[in-house]
Amino acid sequence: MVNRLISGFGISLMIALILVFSFFIYRYFMSSHRNYLKQVERNYSQTELTNPELITAEDLEDLPDPVKKYLQYVGVIGTERVHSYSVRIDGEFKISREQDWAPVKVEQVSFTAKPVRLFFMKLKFMGINIFGLHHYESAAASMVIKVLDIIKVADARGAEMNRGETVTVFNDVCMLAPAALIDPRISWKQIDDLTVEGSFTNMGITVTGILYFNKTGQLVNFVSDDRYYWNRNNTYEQISWSTPMSNYRQINGLNLAGYGEAVWMREDGPFTYAKFNIRDVTINPDYPKK
Repeated sequence: MVNRLISGFGISLMIALILVFSFFIYRYFMSSHRNYLKQVERNYSQTELTNPELITAEDLEDLPDPVKKYLQYVGVIGTERVHSYSVRIDGEFKISREQDWAPVKVEQVSFTAKPVRLFFMKLKFMGINIFGLHHYESAAASMVIKVLDIIKVADARGAEMNRGETVTVFNDVCMLAPAALIDPRISWKQIDDLTVEGSFTNMGITVTGILYFNKTGQLVNFVSDDRYYWNRNNTYEQISWSTPMSNYRQINGLNLAGYGEAVWMREDGPFTYAKFNIRDVTINPDYPKK
């Protein structure tokens, strides 16, 4: 009897060790962050990293006055044209209106020539780690969310995602890498002294945003009707989306917003689902070390 118990315990222990070993092997090779780093590495290897031209005052001449004033305020004249930028963010995120805020940390790398956006986030909800990876490339977007980085609870992609993430790419440039607004793919229409409509086209997808500025020259909000709210039943609603921003400060030599929110303008009232503190923005970074 004792021998059988010992034998049974040994088999159970062996199975447990195999499961634990398999878990760590999976986490290492299939983790969201590892996938993010692989995509970053691949895109850096395909990006021309020779010394970019410097931006001059003449490069701003064709921009609407509010956009020109914004770029002058940010301090882009004399800086490099943007081929890529990296971002570090922390803050709070809401999975739904009814849920509490969850702490979140974000890493992002974006490329501008052929727009690519790689956005990795880790949030802790009710003590459980949740990982998200947004991948936008060749005007195609995906959003994969995993609980414990194992259980996939969302895998959104398709025409609505492609269009919506094109808005996000445009919004990111406006807020995080304003020098990249000097781009023939963006067309402008000035509405008044503090408001401009911008339309960005990438691979046949055109999206529009309204940019709101204050008298100092700071961009204070971005609003677009070209984004889609993803419901849990895998349906989409086209809803107005805005990103009010504030707390401008010097970040690596540029005057950039240090705080931003993401808000869905739903019929039952605004739903703020993200509050982000911009900790670092690096233009044309050296290839990041793993």
